[in-house]
Amino acid sequence: MVHSYKEEISFPALTDNHQHHLRHQHDEIPWPVKKEAVVEGDLILGGLMMVHEREDSVTCGPIMPQGGIQALEAMLYTLDRLNYAQDPLLPNISLGAHILDDCDKDTYGLEMAVDFIKVTTTTLRTS
Repeated sequence: MVHSYKEEISFPALTDNHQHHLRHQHDEIPWPVKKEAVVEGDLILGGLMMVHEREDSVTCGPIMPQGGIQALEAMLYTLDRLNYAQDPLLPNISLGAHILDDCDKDTYGLEMAVDFIKVTTTTLRTS
């Protein structure tokens, strides 16, 4: 017996956590799945990268072996080199990063960028 892969997208009224749900045939997956890399530091650099491929049936496809994942690894490597150098570029200041994955989708990337700005402005107000 062949099962067709069906998905149903439901957008219930916003709850406290503001998550929408994507219901697949077998289970329920929170949507959107926020893919991020966070490195703590005194100064945080923001990044928006295409780490995963675009896919129509789900939020993100498989990891892009060329390009996206290499850019992410290069940024993380550079942060390590700057933070742990014998003669640091910024003495007594550590660099961190908040890198978001846009999954090669313009609208999803815009949503991630707006979320990043919201978190940044909220953090600045509470500091």
